[in-house]
Amino acid sequence: MLLPLSKDVMTWRDVVARRVAESIHGHFKPIDVMGGTIVEDYIGPVEVKMTRGKGRGLFLTQPVRRGDLLLVEKAYATSLAILNEKKEVVIPTIDWSTMRGYSREKESLAEAVLEKSQERRIDLACLCCLYDGVAPNTTIPPMSLFRTDELLPWIPCEPRNLTQIRGILSTNSFQAPKAHDHEGVALYLVSSFMNHASTPNTEAQGFGVMKNLRVFVASK
Repeated sequence: MLLPLSKDVMTWRDVVARRVAESIHGHFKPIDVMGGTIVEDYIGPVEVKMTRGKGRGLFLTQPVRRGDLLLVEKAYATSLAILNEKKEVVIPTIDWSTMRGYSREKESLAEAVLEKSQERRIDLACLCCLYDGVAPNTTIPPMSLFRTDELLPWIPCEPRNLTQIRGILSTNSFQAPKAHDHEGVALYLVSSFMNHASTPNTEAQGFGVMKNLRVFVASK
């Protein structure tokens, strides 16, 4: 069953209430930071796997009801963006021969992501699973490994270079809330597997100080 996603996004109050209720039943222990805001990522009954003729996608692992919480994820990296001629937010691939589409802000984002991915092998492993827009990628990231270093050798991963990071950003970034009247972009390590449709079926939702947060619920 393909995961039914829509633009139905729970309010922050609903997220807190549901997650507190789940923590009482032992599903996970929320972390209380930033003035009482619960910001721990949560991966529910979903997994990434191959689909017939359509590449990788996010699927349910068990039946759910409308409104069930599926995924809460903070952005791995954020930045300002530039607009194309259609006023759409884009992260261009740099053409070094002409410097066309060059953005210093974009370049510093790629550099920051590359540097950050070297700090924790789990981050590098997740980043390696994302499509860079050039080489076909069939790597399946086991969802249970996204938040633990256990069994990491099972995930093929190798150091990325700036060219690959630029491709990952161009292919996978979501539009993020504006900052100082500038459009923003954000990269997510899990949510990106929902971002390869011709018509996007998700949207970024900000909750107070946690503006670059994505919350997904079952739509039906």
